[in-house]
Amino acid sequence: MSSFPGFSQWVAIPNLAGLLSNFVSTDFVIATMNSSMAIGEIQLGLGNAPGSTDTITIKIGKAAAGGDAISTVITGSETSATNTSLKNLDSGDKLYLYISESSGDAMDLFGTVRLDTTAAAPGISPAYTNKARVKWTLGIPTAYTTEDDRIDELIQSVSNSFDNYVGHNFGSLTRSQYFGGGVNDAIALDFRPKSSTVGSITVTEGSTALVKDTDFRVGGRVIYRTDSSGNAKTWADGKRNVKAVYISGYDSTPQDIERAATEETVRAFQGANTDTGVGNRIGLTGKTPESGGSWSYTPDQWSQTTLMVLNNYRRWI
Repeated sequence: MSSFPGFSQWVAIPNLAGLLSNFVSTDFVIATMNSSMAIGEIQLGLGNAPGSTDTITIKIGKAAAGGDAISTVITGSETSATNTSLKNLDSGDKLYLYISESSGDAMDLFGTVRLDTTAAAPGISPAYTNKARVKWTLGIPTAYTTEDDRIDELIQSVSNSFDNYVGHNFGSLTRSQYFGGGVNDAIALDFRPKSSTVGSITVTEGSTALVKDTDFRVGGRVIYRTDSSGNAKTWADGKRNVKAVYISGYDSTPQDIERAATEETVRAFQGANTDTGVGNRIGLTGKTPESGGSWSYTPDQWSQTTLMVLNNYRRWI
């Protein structure tokens, strides 16, 4: 697991000047999700305590009328409450505030909701790192969002460049390949099958659907034709008569690719950012600190470490 923190953002709850009867059983839409997130924490406050015998029940969740929500209760002389129960939200879900009980007194409700995600920023594909990692490396506070759009663009640019260099995608892609039979018992797939989906590889020979582990076996990128006893068997003679459908990619982006993508995004950001100063660039190879001295850096292209990582995944044929 990565040691980088997940991306979080705080969403303000609309300030309600009074908790009167007209607010009870009323839905307030706080936000609409643009990616899969989770409610990580709710912090609520009241300008005035509800009173010794009064109770305020407030629900925040993804369904109207208090459905599929987290409940927070403020009673008696309390003026605040925190709830850290987890509630998952999907892209497109609305985040609702719902007051199901109230004393009827004006108490000035306010607060915030923390939304968490460890996913890459929405709308970026491919993305082999995310804003949280990049901003953590740069030392940019999560709440500072001025550079977010530029970071998103650089993440996608670096990730696309990685794909172009290695000749494949680290994400999941469904592929269909055709082969000519009649030569030997083995055919080689062009791409690495995704480990968790090897069992779903389908192979047809002519019009006949073959059965995995009976008519064929899979080993790495190679599909072997066999008989029911597991003995080698030549593929039926023909041109493009064997079809394999499989999913290529990785179950999760390899950690060394994540690290390299983070480093190269940071390098690209700092190379284009004239405000940070030369001393903040990565790749320092030497400096002369005296007055009028100079700094030496690696060239702006990828670092040797990044190239070593990518070469381990490069598709050479």
